[in-house]
Amino acid sequence: MYSSTNKSRQKKVLPLIGLLLFLSGFVVFGQDDFYYTRIQEKKISIEQYWEGFNLTQEMVDNANGSPYPTKDFLPGRLYKDTETVSTTIPLRYNAFSDEIEVKPSEKGLAPASIKKDPDIFAKIGNEIYIYAENNRSRNGGGYFKMLKDLPVYDLLKKVDVGFRPAEYAKTSYAKDKPAQFISTTTYFLTDDLGNFYELPKNKSKLLKVMSAKELEVKAFMKKNKIDPSKEDDLIQLVTYFNSLL
Repeated sequence: MYSSTNKSRQKKVLPLIGLLLFLSGFVVFGQDDFYYTRIQEKKISIEQYWEGFNLTQEMVDNANGSPYPTKDFLPGRLYKDTETVSTTIPLRYNAFSDEIEVKPSEKGLAPASIKKDPDIFAKIGNEIYIYAENNRSRNGGGYFKMLKDLPVYDLLKKVDVGFRPAEYAKTSYAKDKPAQFISTTTYFLTDDLGNFYELPKNKSKLLKVMSAKELEVKAFMKKNKIDPSKEDDLIQLVTYFNSLL
C-alpha cells in the first residue's frame, strides 16, 4: 500500500515486482545516481564502519544474535515508482543500522547503503522493503518489510535490533553475560493516507485496533484459534479483516 503519494502508485509497483525473476549480477549505475550514500564513495573498511557505532569487529563477531534478519546477500533490485533503477544486485537488510546494504566489490570493505527515500522500493530475494516515516515506530520510521499487500490496510513488519555489551560477573556466584544483538519485531497496519496502526500481541488490545469489525474478528479468531504472536496467524487475521471492509 505504501507510496509517497497514494496507494494507487504502489499498486502498480508491487505486481510488477512480483512478476520479475532475479538472477545474481553486478551493480550498474550512472555517475549521477543518488541511490548510494557516501559510505560507498569513501570505501571505508568494515572495521571503520563498526567504529562509527562505537563497536569493534571483534565485539560484533563474538556477540550472540545478528544485526541482520538474513545475513547472506541475496539477488535484488531497486525500484522508483514503477521503474527499475538498478540491475540485479546483491542486497541485504541491516536491522541494526536500518539500512539496505549492497555487497562490497572488495573484501574487507564496508557494504554500500542505499539512500533512504520514500520513493524507493527494494526487493531482496522474495521480500519487499519500503522506506516510510512513522511517528508510531520507536525510531520514527525507517525500513519496513511488506508482509501482505491488501485492498484497505497493508500489513508491515518492523524489525529493530539493538546491541547489549558483554557483562562480566561481579561475584563468584554470578555468570558472565556475552554481548548480544537483541531483536524486537513490531507489526503495523497502514492505509492509503500513510497512517500506521501498531498491532499488539494481546488479543483484547488487538481487537480495539480492528474495532470497526470487532465482533466478526473476535469470532474468526476463536474459530480459527488465531495466535496474534504468530506471524502466519496475524497475516491470516489481517487478510480476513480486510475482506470485511
